[in-house]
Amino acid sequence: MHCLGLDSGFVIYENKNNQQILPIYIERDDVFLDKLFKKYRKIHKAVQDQEKPKRPYKNTSKHCARCDLAPMCWAENDIDDKQEYEPF
Repeated sequence: MHCLGLDSGFVIYENKNNQQILPIYIERDDVFLDKLFKKYRKIHKAVQDQEKPKRPYKNTSKHCARCDLAPMCWAENDIDDKQEYEPF
């Protein structure tokens, strides 16, 4: 919606069990989008500079416990380490 300049739109949800369709009306939230894009810009800059982004949580948090990238994020490698990781 942001890229198209739309103020509202629909997300179409499909139930995989019975293929029932549920259109969900949403309105654009510019405050949320600004916060989200600011976060993504920081991550993108870190990737471009070949640096690991700052970790937002402790390694014992529930967020890290559910994250697929936790092993890479909490590896004991130095920040300047150029080690290659296999994609998922």
